[in-house]
Amino acid sequence: PQRPLVFGFGFSLVPLFPSVSSNPMTQSISDALQADHERLDGVFATLTDQIRERRPDAMETLEKLRTGLDNHIRFEEEVLFRAVRGATRAYPLRGIESLTIDHERIREMLAALRATVDRGDFAGAESAADELKVHLDGHNRDEEIGIYRDADRLLSEAEHARLLTIFSGGSS
Repeated sequence: PQRPLVFGFGFSLVPLFPSVSSNPMTQSISDALQADHERLDGVFATLTDQIRERRPDAMETLEKLRTGLDNHIRFEEEVLFRAVRGATRAYPLRGIESLTIDHERIREMLAALRATVDRGDFAGAESAADELKVHLDGHNRDEEIGIYRDADRLLSEAEHARLLTIFSGGSS
């Protein structure tokens, strides 16, 4: 079992980012977070296959997806967004607010998907998964061409290294 890490923001985060290099300076913030999007997309693809095949292990995969998305979102909201806003107050708050609203919607959609899988309503789960996939694809694209690139451009080398260390499971 992995032990949770506790950061200065007062939350625990179990490191679930195996695709992230152990050397934070070998990649950009964009690369690290995009790699995690790809990892989560793989989990999501497995889940949708399991739902379509009406497999009982879909709930286990859904929980893995939910946990991974929750950790990813919490990192963004509690670490990345704060760091970017801290780097320059001129950064548009509206963009961060929009991403945060998207995150809440993703959580709601995951809960709805979980309810359908829990009931054994695989037809409903297929529909809910398709809707979530469309939302995630658009949201991920917004982050990848927006705040991730901005973070690489705006953050100091030290702050960049600090964020990637946290993201890769190191300490704050």
